[in-house]
Amino acid sequence: MQIIPSLILWSLLKIQDPLPGCSPPASEINIAQQGIASQSSQFDVFPWANASLAIDGQRTTDFFNSSCTHTDKQMAPWWRLDLKKSYNISTIRVFNRNDCCQERLMLAHVRIGDSPNGANPSCGMFTKENIYSPAVFCCNGMEGQYVHILIPYYNEYLSLCEVEVYAVKE
Repeated sequence: MQIIPSLILWSLLKIQDPLPGCSPPASEINIAQQGIASQSSQFDVFPWANASLAIDGQRTTDFFNSSCTHTDKQMAPWWRLDLKKSYNISTIRVFNRNDCCQERLMLAHVRIGDSPNGANPSCGMFTKENIYSPAVFCCNGMEGQYVHILIPYYNEYLSLCEVEVYAVKE
């Protein structure tokens, strides 16, 4: 009966962190709070849920604690962070809502580059494995002034609770 040990091994592998070793080194600091955040729209029902809440330093993942962003439902919503100068980015950590709606980030792209319009290379994408908080993206020194999180091709809301950006120490 070789099937049972194989199933046990497979289940153990499935619960491991899909990106081991991707945490930012202790010497790196979160530079997101130095930047300026914006988003494609503002959800009228919650006018306080503006883009800057994703860089307020609060990792609260309950939207109703007033620390998460929210756009209107629209085609290809986006959130952008202008870091004011170009950095080599090692890691991005995104805290999604955990009170509901995690699946809204499914297939959202995380992009880094010097184009303010989001036409930048991708550091990663949200999948069913990483839509729960925190999602960690290893960017391996990708260079850019702008960090974009966008949901291309879909009519959806975009809500983020915290975005941390770690730069390679110079």
